Amino acid sequence: KLTVTDPVSHYNKIQIWLTLLILLGTSTIYYFKFKSSSMKEVAKKLALPVAVAIVFTALICYLQDLQNIPIILVMFAAVLSVSANLFYLIRTIQFKVIKWGGTIAHTGFGLMIVGILLSSYNKQVISVNRLGVELNLGKETKEENMKESRENVMLFRDIPINMAGYTVTYKGDTISGPNHYYKILYQVRKNDTGAIKEEFILLPNAQINPKMGLVASPDTRHYLTHDVFTYITSTIDKSKITDTTSYESKTVKSGDSLFFANGYMIFRGFDTKVHNKNYLAQTGDIAVSATMDVFSLEGNSYQATPTYFIRNQSENFVEDTVGKFNLFVRLTQILPNENAARIEYKQPNAMNDYVIMKAILFPYINVLWIGTIIMILGFGISLYKRISVK
Repeated sequence: KLTVTDPVSHYNKIQIWLTLLILLGTSTIYYFKFKSSSMKEVAKKLALPVAVAIVFTALICYLQDLQNIPIILVMFAAVLSVSANLFYLIRTIQFKVIKWGGTIAHTGFGLMIVGILLSSYNKQVISVNRLGVELNLGKETKEENMKESRENVMLFRDIPINMAGYTVTYKGDTISGPNHYYKILYQVRKNDTGAIKEEFILLPNAQINPKMGLVASPDTRHYLTHDVFTYITSTIDKSKITDTTSYESKTVKSGDSLFFANGYMIFRGFDTKVHNKNYLAQTGDIAVSATMDVFSLEGNSYQATPTYFIRNQSENFVEDTVGKFNLFVRLTQILPNENAARIEYKQPNAMNDYVIMKAILFPYINVLWIGTIIMILGFGISLYKRISVK
């Protein structure tokens, strides 16, 4: 009885040989004539494409340091598919574009496999955990968990880390239906001045499923020579967090300041034109907002507009949040005789908001995309030919 201890590796080994056979078929199929093929004639026609494929495969293997024999064989078959089909197109079909479909599709498929092999063989995990801390990633064995821990980084909200030349910061999440979108800010800074020379945001999303666990979908940054592939491997279920942080309460007048862990707020006064997105007005409401300018220690400014309203002779308030600081602010009382306000605010522990993330750099990925486009183009030509013949 055969026992498979590593089903993924076992499956991949089978797929390599199936792919090899398919590629050899796409390389040679057009060189055989129905019921009248001469092996000598076929070998003669394939001699030059094979020679070209050997040269290019050897060059690729040398430059990319490919040493895995099955991978080298599949690489040769993929390059041969591109070479043989291009030679067939140039020698036989020539300018009969309507007949290009099959050869173009086979060429694209071969190029696509070349891209997959180059990208997969040279992929680089850039989310290296340099803290030496074992993360809880739910693997079956401690060895698997340790391996994955070395290839994942934990990002606490608004706390940047350095990763393979990037400064990476988790900026919070948004929810749309069952999907949680996690905002990951990537920045590249100049070494001499620290000024930002590149900046982008990736939004990998995940569904927190009680039965299946975390179901993640990646987001990708595309470059000319590579892609940066980012996905969430674990996060905290915020619905299960009990917030024990208590509100601080202060009475303030216009111009007064309120301080919190990593910044301060200035109360600017009241505004009867309510702009709080969480306030839903109803007929008969008497509503007013407090205008709060919020500043980081670096001098960046934000605004909060906590709202107080009276509805059906009952006092209510709608708090506002400043996501940059995980800060909650509410207006709980208006003191007209003193021209003052009672402001309550709290800043829950940022350590309760984090993601564990994996980032992989895939080089030569555009070879795959180019091959895919060429293959689709070939399918399109073949489809057009079939329709036009009818």
